[in-house]
Amino acid sequence: QIKLKKSCPYVGSCTKALIIKQYNNTVQFNQNLSIFNNEYKYTVPQMEKIGLQSQQFAIKQVSNKFIIFASMLGFNVVWDFQGNVKISVDGGFQGQVNGLCGLFDGVKHNDKTTPDGNIARTSVEFGDSWGSTECETKVCPVLMQNKAWEMCNVVKKEPIKQCEDAVNLNKFASQCMESICTCMEANVSNIETCRCQALLDIITHCQANNPEVDLNSWRVVNDCPVACESPLVYKGCYNRICEIGCFDLLDDNPCPISEGSCFPGCYCPDGYVREGKRCLKPADCRDCVCEGFGKTRYVTFDKVDFTFNGNCTYVLAKTLSKIHEPKFEILITHGPCEADSKEACVKSVTTIYAGHTVLLGKSSYGNKLVTLVDEKGVNPPFSNSWANITQAGLGVQLSIEDLRMDLLFYGIDLGFSLRLPSHLYHSKTEGLCGSCNGNHIDDLKTNEGEIVEDSDVFGRSWRVTELPSILGKEEHCSVTASKNGCTILPPNLDPCMKIMDKIIFGKCHDVVDPQPFLQICQDTWCQLNSTQCRDFESYARECESVGICLNWRSSELCPYKCPEGLTHMPCGLGCPITCDNYELYKNDPSACTYPRSDACVCPHGEVLKNGSCIEQHRCQPCDPEGHYPGEEWKPDQCTTCSCSSGNSVQCQRTQCPDKTMVCQQGFKSIVVKGTEHECCPQFICAPEEHEECPPLTPLECGFGQIMKTVVTNNGCQELICQCVPVQDCPDISVEVSKSRPPGMVAVINHSYCCPKVDVVCKVETCPPPPVCMELFYEPIKQTAELCCPLYKCEPPKDKCLYTSKYTSSEESGAKSNQLAINRGEKWQDGHCHFCECLESGVTCSAKQCPTAPSHNDYVYKEIQSLEECCPDFVRTACKVGDVIYKEGEVWLSADGNSCKNMTCILGPTKELSIQEMVESCHKECPLGSVYKEPPVGSSQCCGECMPVACMVDGAAYPTDFVWYSEDNCTSYTCQISGKQVQVITFKEQCPDISECPDDKKYQEGCCYKCNFTTKAHSTCTPESLPSNETVHLINSIHNVHGFCKNFEPIADFTECKGICDSFTFYNQVSGLHDSKCLCCQAIQFNFIKVNLLCEDGFILEKKVSVPSSCDCAECGLSTQKRPTKS
Repeated sequence: QIKLKKSCPYVGSCTKALIIKQYNNTVQFNQNLSIFNNEYKYTVPQMEKIGLQSQQFAIKQVSNKFIIFASMLGFNVVWDFQGNVKISVDGGFQGQVNGLCGLFDGVKHNDKTTPDGNIARTSVEFGDSWGSTECETKVCPVLMQNKAWEMCNVVKKEPIKQCEDAVNLNKFASQCMESICTCMEANVSNIETCRCQALLDIITHCQANNPEVDLNSWRVVNDCPVACESPLVYKGCYNRICEIGCFDLLDDNPCPISEGSCFPGCYCPDGYVREGKRCLKPADCRDCVCEGFGKTRYVTFDKVDFTFNGNCTYVLAKTLSKIHEPKFEILITHGPCEADSKEACVKSVTTIYAGHTVLLGKSSYGNKLVTLVDEKGVNPPFSNSWANITQAGLGVQLSIEDLRMDLLFYGIDLGFSLRLPSHLYHSKTEGLCGSCNGNHIDDLKTNEGEIVEDSDVFGRSWRVTELPSILGKEEHCSVTASKNGCTILPPNLDPCMKIMDKIIFGKCHDVVDPQPFLQICQDTWCQLNSTQCRDFESYARECESVGICLNWRSSELCPYKCPEGLTHMPCGLGCPITCDNYELYKNDPSACTYPRSDACVCPHGEVLKNGSCIEQHRCQPCDPEGHYPGEEWKPDQCTTCSCSSGNSVQCQRTQCPDKTMVCQQGFKSIVVKGTEHECCPQFICAPEEHEECPPLTPLECGFGQIMKTVVTNNGCQELICQCVPVQDCPDISVEVSKSRPPGMVAVINHSYCCPKVDVVCKVETCPPPPVCMELFYEPIKQTAELCCPLYKCEPPKDKCLYTSKYTSSEESGAKSNQLAINRGEKWQDGHCHFCECLESGVTCSAKQCPTAPSHNDYVYKEIQSLEECCPDFVRTACKVGDVIYKEGEVWLSADGNSCKNMTCILGPTKELSIQEMVESCHKECPLGSVYKEPPVGSSQCCGECMPVACMVDGAAYPTDFVWYSEDNCTSYTCQISGKQVQVITFKEQCPDISECPDDKKYQEGCCYKCNFTTKAHSTCTPESLPSNETVHLINSIHNVHGFCKNFEPIADFTECKGICDSFTFYNQVSGLHDSKCLCCQAIQFNFIKVNLLCEDGFILEKKVSVPSSCDCAECGLSTQKRPTKS
């Protein structure tokens, strides 16, 4: 059943939804292209996996506008973002459907049949009969209809008029008007958008029905421009059912053409594939994915799921021996999950490439992950000329750009993920991950080339017997770990059945099958009878990889504890959120290419800076003085500055009134004492000095008074105190509410100019006498000058009262920590203090403990035992100057030697020490390669071997050199790009001589040819090569300067070209007709000089011979020399 639901709220625009019910499931498509499958919301890629797993439907998305749904029941649906729908059904449904689409019985006049079997007289009656009785008819307003009709009339003008033979323009003009009305009702601010989209619907149908119609100018004529975000390009009639993505590259035809369809929109340019919002070259995809889950469960490149419990080292993946491009080998090491465990877990993954090794594994001193590069410990992030190692969530990722390889290691019993591009490695790998070729049949191919079904036989065949030095020796390695028999618990008692919980994991069940994870969980329970958290984590991580975040942890189910200051996020980005990138990841989370996983992150609103969480607004100070957004400060007394959220500093300066006061005659303006340092000092008028009048002496005015100047009867000035106006009296509410000693009460005194707060003693408010504690006598009142009397509890006589400071009451067995000790008695308080009760009181002495050791090379931590008085001091870190290094950290030697490293290690005595490691460089390169030193100033110790020639059967062939097989049938060309070496093979195509008589056939080189007797003319002369064909033509390998070749065109470079006779003649001696073949060959040479540019920048001059004279000579007498074996 297919329903089209239109919802029109009282306020706002109408929306449409398409509801499909099949196989007891309900799928709903919305106009924003979101999809609900039953009660859960999914994306199109997730729905693809649901359809593949249930085998009920297939679904594809085209551009960001269309969804194509194909049901296994035999009907197809095309849905777009405007709510338009197109339904197609198989011919087998003829006469078996009804609804708004008609009866599909070959009779047109009964298509308006209502549910009760009658034929409706009008379209409105027909539509209402198949809808809900609660629906309300909405009509487009007349003014809007007129505006829409005016816009849609252009369909009858050129260039759209050309479509009149392909579509019914009158019908589409009506649909255009309805489409514009619906669009304008949706409160679209730009009416032109509605108009152009309605016209595009007509153009799309026209081009789908008649691709030959030229409508390239319709957007220009109708002012409907279109633009796509870079690097997308617009395609007006894309006719495939999807856009090829990275994970479609192994399919033969993942996006077939849909005849009679057009899907206009923005697409990746030709030659690129779609990966989310990005367009990638096929070589940049990582679509060959081999993964490990739980402890020893593997899923190969071609999705073969198997479990292998061996506990040795095996080949996970490696390139085939016959492949000439860069070779690599990845080893995986199994071992006991715990020290005494019989269960196998993945302990480490080791990558071997170009003479280098990288080990991702577990520390021997805990569950911390360790990373070794060429046997030296490094801490992520780390990078050099060939590898990049980063922290990805709680795991570590190794990326090697030359190999286009990403390897993510999650840790012991958590698994791994190996990703390679099929464009480069199709059918070119082998090992436990199989061959990435889209054929799962050959994934369980043993090291001997035999395809088996037993995963144990398959796994054992890839065991590695000669281990690299970074792995040491496997002294206790058995091929297969033992398994104990176990009876699965009933479902109501099986803790692993939690993974089938619909509430916790239900959204992911239809996308990722939980059964394999349930099986592994039950195996874990059988082996260890332990928690299933690791298996639940594996399932949650697989769900995260397809975009489904499960917030499955709780305080009861596998709680996750983060370091102090960090909080747990179930689907955190694989990249750390720092001050440098939080804006980028906030706007575009897809910019982080690492997979999401459990992560410990900073609290909301905070990001990392130098390893610590800070508030986001404190990432960048507002000014050089270190002020941050939200802060306020005063650069001086009159200026107040603040910083806004945009790091914008705003300052406001207080403007003071005129500092001078106008005083009456005989007075002058002076600064009030105590206001000299304020932004705006206060001034008063004081009498000027006069010989007859006494000097003015400032008065101490009472509360609520101010000092005033008056003129006495003798004409002299004097100062008086006067009450301030009532409105200027100070606010006493704060003073009244202040906290005061017991008995002291605030009383408002109205006898002053302004109300004043006096503090008086009221004994009736004093607290009652205290109740003395045990061991004390009754309280005795003591004389005191305070308002309330003090009470003192007298201690017992002939005893010392002592409160234990270092021994708790639980340890001593007493009811409290206070003791009554007899005179002369001695006791011990804790482990370090010894006390005695004397006449003068209690005297205690403490045991003297040794001080912490002083050593410039280590950091010590004091460890206090509860049973000992003095602490122990242990080394917790190594130190060089002021820099502190933790266990396992590596740093460069102080002398600057890049080949010498220092490591902080835990020795056999469980004590940290600094160990020096010196790296030795292997400069011996295989034939065809030269050693290249690292760049000057580089932190890298050793250089690397770079290929300069192709090695075939012991012979070295320089780049672009061409040589031939012994029978001259096959030519070989050496091509070198960076570290990739390829030998291009070309085999000569022999002519068709099926019509040639047997007596005319002869053999030339590796081919049989036909001798048709024709009159030939020999023309063989030197001809100059086109200048563009001479670039990179000449090359040479120099002992000092390495590989050299020309980068400029070569003038006067000639080759012999022409036609020579080929005939037979009668041999008088043998009596037979012998063949005579003449070829155009050089008979004389000149030398020219060619400048070659070497890889170190040196210009090498080389003499090259070129033909100066050519003639027809006997074939096979070539002057060209072949390279010899060395």
